[in-house]
Amino acid sequence: MWIKRIGMLDGGPRAWRRTLALTLASAGLFTVLVVLWLSVSTRAAILNQQLDALEAQRAALEGEITEIQEHIGDATSPQVIEQRMRAAGFEEPADVRFLLAPTQAATMTTTTTTPQTTPQTEPGPGAAAGGGR
Repeated sequence: MWIKRIGMLDGGPRAWRRTLALTLASAGLFTVLVVLWLSVSTRAAILNQQLDALEAQRAALEGEITEIQEHIGDATSPQVIEQRMRAAGFEEPADVRFLLAPTQAATMTTTTTTPQTTPQTEPGPGAAAGGGR
């Protein structure tokens, strides 16, 4: 028998049993440690994949938010609002009237203003020939 050749039975049956018990306990402990290590490694890999997925989702959402903010900025610009207003049939009023209502006075006054327009002037005869200053 190979156990006799390596000298395991020299101390009697008790030594053999003790050696076998320590070997089995060591193997069991090693197995438990390997299972724990694999469990932790697997969990770390799963969490890493979830983190990567969440980071990709966050980047996509940030892109969507940027696009929506640009769309809102374009839709609420004064030029676009004026175009939509004209397309809906609204026109700029010829004059604007404001009603001023003072809180303590019993009389009411009204003021009339006209919209500010830029006068369009035609260039003079010297402007076309380059005769300015």
